[in-house]
Amino acid sequence: MSVFSENTFQYLEELELNNNRDWFIENKKRLEQEVRGPFASLLETLSNLLSEKGLPLHGGPKTMFRMNRDVRFSNDKSLTRLLFQGYLRSLAQRTSRRASSTSTWTQGVDLQSQGFISHRPSDLTN
Repeated sequence: MSVFSENTFQYLEELELNNNRDWFIENKKRLEQEVRGPFASLLETLSNLLSEKGLPLHGGPKTMFRMNRDVRFSNDKSLTRLLFQGYLRSLAQRTSRRASSTSTWTQGVDLQSQGFISHRPSDLTN
C-alpha cells in the first residue's frame, strides 16, 4: 500500500528548486493534496493498525508538523524544510508524545523512522 504518488515527489522536487514564498503560496493547494493529505492518511492508517494490535496510538492531521523554517536564527534562509513530520500519541495521555513517526524526503531519498520517546518499561512488553 502506498499513500504517496509520483505527484508527491514531483511537488517536493519542485519545492527544492523553487523554495520561495511566491512559489509556495501559488502551490499551497498542491501541498495539501499531494503531501499533507497523504501523510495524514498514513498516520491514520498506522493508528488503526496499531490499535488493532492493542497499541492505542493516534495520529493524523493534528499531529503533523509544519514544513516552514524559522529563518531568524538559521544560516539556511530557505522558506521550508524539505521534509514532513508527524507523530503518534497515546490515547490514554492526550498531552503526551509517547511515540513518534517521522518521514523525511531530501534530494531524492525517502526515509522512514519510528521510535518511542518517554516510554515506560511496560510500553515495550506488548
